[in-house]
Amino acid sequence: MKKKLISIILCLALAVSFIPTLAFAADNEAAKTENAVTAAAKTFDDVSAEKWFAEAVAYVTEKGLMNGISDSEFNPAGTATRGMVVTVLYRIAGSPEVTEKAAFTDVPDSAWYADAVSWASKNGIVKGVSDKEFAPDKNITREQLASIIYRYAQSLGEGFTGDYMFNLEYADKDQISEYAQEGIMWCTMNGIINGKTETAIAPKDPASRAEIASILMRFNERNADGEEAFMPENFLEEKCKKDVFESYDEIIGLLEKGNAYAYIELQGYDGQMLAIAESVYDNLDGNMASIETSVYYKSKEDGKVYFSGNALSGGTAYPIACQDGILYTAGNHMYESYFVSEKTGGLMVKDYICEEFDKDGKATYSGFLRSTNSFEPQYETEVKENDAELFQSKIKEYTEKKIVNYTVVK
Repeated sequence: MKKKLISIILCLALAVSFIPTLAFAADNEAAKTENAVTAAAKTFDDVSAEKWFAEAVAYVTEKGLMNGISDSEFNPAGTATRGMVVTVLYRIAGSPEVTEKAAFTDVPDSAWYADAVSWASKNGIVKGVSDKEFAPDKNITREQLASIIYRYAQSLGEGFTGDYMFNLEYADKDQISEYAQEGIMWCTMNGIINGKTETAIAPKDPASRAEIASILMRFNERNADGEEAFMPENFLEEKCKKDVFESYDEIIGLLEKGNAYAYIELQGYDGQMLAIAESVYDNLDGNMASIETSVYYKSKEDGKVYFSGNALSGGTAYPIACQDGILYTAGNHMYESYFVSEKTGGLMVKDYICEEFDKDGKATYSGFLRSTNSFEPQYETEVKENDAELFQSKIKEYTEKKIVNYTVVK
């Protein structure tokens, strides 16, 4: 106990000793940003420092990702072509060498965007408007931009694993093309793309140069703090660099001392699933509990074991629970439950409620409740903004569920 106390005091002392340095660094970064914005405003007649896109324009021009249309104009309200956007992502990737040209008939080898399109096509980042055409000169829409950025993120090992659902609270969400739904969901979830207005995502609208600059800045800075936003990591996949296994026993054999596993059953999958945890703790009720778990299932088709998804709880006061075929997580201001998609085997959010407070301390609620493991909108009910009673009842429901008891690898 004394050793623990000394460690805590030492951590506090270290934290206090770093405050001036951190404050100076933050002030320095703020000053750099302000100087860059001022420089952009001086460079471009159509970018004043108070505009919402001024910082983004400064960012993309300073890093050489985008240029003005002339020495004095950025044209923030103008559009950009598919070829332009792919070229910017190619620059972000470091302009890797291209050895194989894309097979699109409308992308000549001599075109300024040829290497970018070839690189993006080879890596699955872009798709043509047909098997033979890429349409490089066509204006890019907001949903196309989200899809391309998402595929690039996937090529870096990011993106969704399993089936996840994020509730898009836009009146025009039904206008999003099927191919773009996952990309828009991920970009919105990670704060990369916002609505064009408070009620509209405007998926079919051409993306303006100001919007593109802002989206690229948010994407390129998404991991500036060294952490990937929102999604918990699959520690085994990080370790093994694979997500398909021959059996549950193979996975258990790969776990190290202190890792843990448990068998669970979830609605949507007929049989036992394997839940693993990187670390566990004594919950003081006879259970070895965890706040984060990765779930696997055995395919009925080929017998191999595939990753189903991750679940993350809000702290040790809210360990992972499972009862009656539903997996539960919670936190001080969130509640979430999962079952399995019968179509894909992926872990799928059943119910999700988030509690947020405004500057006056007023609580508001958002989320959804799903009656069956399908993404069809008729099975989904939106949580009302003032439904504190529903949130409290779900938290109470969680506390009555059975905590998952993991077996620890010795």
